[in-house]
Order: sequence, then structure tokens, then C-alpha cells
Amino acid sequence: MLCLKWFCRVLATSFVICCLPVFSLLWADEPPSIIIAQTYFGFGELSETAPLSHAFIVKNGGKSTLNIRDVKPSCGCTIARFDRVIPPGSEGKVTLEVNLKGFQGYVKKTATVLSDDPANPRVVLTLEGAVKPLIEVRPEKTVYFQGMAGDIAEKTIDFVTTSRPFHIRKTEDNLDKKAGYRLTTVEDGRHYRLTVFNNTLRGNYRGSITLHTDFDEKPELTVWINAFIEGEIAVRPKVLVVGQLSPDQGVISGKILVVDNKKKAFKIVKCTYDKRLINVTQTSLSNESGFSLEVKPEMQNIPLGSRIQTPLTVETDETSEGKLEVQIQAINLGGSPG
Repeated sequence: MLCLKWFCRVLATSFVICCLPVFSLLWADEPPSIIIAQTYFGFGELSETAPLSHAFIVKNGGKSTLNIRDVKPSCGCTIARFDRVIPPGSEGKVTLEVNLKGFQGYVKKTATVLSDDPANPRVVLTLEGAVKPLIEVRPEKTVYFQGMAGDIAEKTIDFVTTSRPFHIRKTEDNLDKKAGYRLTTVEDGRHYRLTVFNNTLRGNYRGSITLHTDFDEKPELTVWINAFIEGEIAVRPKVLVVGQLSPDQGVISGKILVVDNKKKAFKIVKCTYDKRLINVTQTSLSNESGFSLEVKPEMQNIPLGSRIQTPLTVETDETSEGKLEVQIQAINLGGSPG
């Protein structure tokens, strides 16, 4: 009987000793668990000079240490500060700070938290609200011109103070006379109006107009100009991307519209392109005067890992329009060569 008891004790002790590493390994394999109860913060309305900072509480609900690998804001105006290591059952913080200078109206900023939680490796945090500028720009600080030169109307932009009075001391631009403008006073010290007009018959251009003020917190106001001036026959878009953009995506094709801005009937008499790289199919548009050109890449002729730019030229029976060109980007990033 004594021998039997001794044997059982030895066997039990041996079992525990042998299995202890296995139990420890099982416990150690229990992953961390990231818990952020509130991933959204609405900041209401703030002045563009006001500081915006918010701390999101991060809890580790798992049995292993949670490692925050990185926090990636959606734009350069946002700075992220965070605790990189959070023990089991403990809490840490991810603090987002946003520079609101230059913003106006509705604003939404996000940041993605990357961690080693296998079940939830990416968590998106959101800051949302409205920004009240020191000087309001109406309707917006970007002017777009598109269409035929004779059909493009002037655009007006108003500058209205929401705080103390200001004056515009001088203006400058880099438009090279492709567009013109005039500045008028609606209410001295409080409201000014900028009228912008196109001077170009055909072609694309970009530029800006800068207004210098006596407002210390807002010494410059910039208006951006984007213009796409077309003839009677227009091709849209001017640049088209086709092919395979990444290994986990399929092959994409694209379409180009060739239209008459005066709604007149016309014919495409010639399309010139590199048939080794792309294939183009032409069909008539059902709801307007024009054509759709479907562009498909010839993937077997586009080397793996390459980006090739090739032109597609369209000629119509409106000979005064000349040749219309679209730049095609043929891409094959389906994998790494070799």
C-alpha cells in the first residue's frame, strides 16, 4: 500500500512538472486585446487659432502585452502621441493634436492605430467639427474653370472678417496673364470681393492669387485657380490609368469621352495609339453628341513592375480642332519581377 501511494505521488509530481511548460505556453499565447470605447470625438465649433487636442483611452483587455506599433494620421496637420506598450488589464492613451490654421467650415480628421492585436490590428479614430476662420472665404478658396473659353463665366470670391477689421495691402499672382482678376471693396475693413476671369482660348493651367493683409494672424489669403479650357471638341479625361496597380487587384480598363461642347454631330476619323500596349474600342454615346473610347491594357506586352506612358491621339472631322491627345499610363504592378 505504501509503495502504491508513493508511486501515485511520484506520477502526479511528474505530470505537473512535465505539463507546466505546456500550460505556461498556452497562457503566454493568449493575445492582447485592444479596446477603445470611444473612437469618435466631436469638437463642436472652434476658431482656427484655437488648440485642438483630444486623448483617446486605450485599454488592453487581453492576457499579453499590447504593443501599439504606430498611429498614422490622415494628413500632416495632425500629430499623434501615444503609449507604445500597454500591459494586460492596463490603460494607455492616444492623443491627437490638430492645427486648425487655414481651415474653414466642416472638418473631419482621422488617424489609424496599428497594434499587435490579431483580431483587431487597425482601429480608426475620428475628430470632427466645424472651424470658424478669422476671415471667411466665400464660397471657397479654389476657382475652377472648365469648358469653352467663350462659355466660361467670371467667378467671385468674398472675404469677410469674423473678428476685427482688416485691409488688403497688395495682391500678386503667378498666372502669367492666363487669367485676370479685379479686387473691389464691399465694406471697408470688413468685406472685399475678388472677381476672377479666364483669358486663355485653349489649354490647361494652374496658379494662385495672393492677397496680403494688415491682419497679423492672417497676413496672406490665397486663392487657387484650376483651369481646363476646351475647344469645341473635348476629350475627358486628359490622363487615364489602366493595368494592374497592385498584386491584390485585378486588371482595370478605362473610358475616354470625346464630346462636342456645342452639341453638334461629328465623326472620329482617326485614333492613333500603340497597339502593343493598349486596345481601344469606340462606341457612340446615347445621350449626347460624342463617343466613348474604352481602353484596355495589353498586359502580356507590359513588363512586370513597369509604368509606361503612351499617347492616344484623336482626330475628328472638325479639322479646326486639330489633334486631341490623352496620356495613357499603362501599369503592371502585379508582382515583383524575378
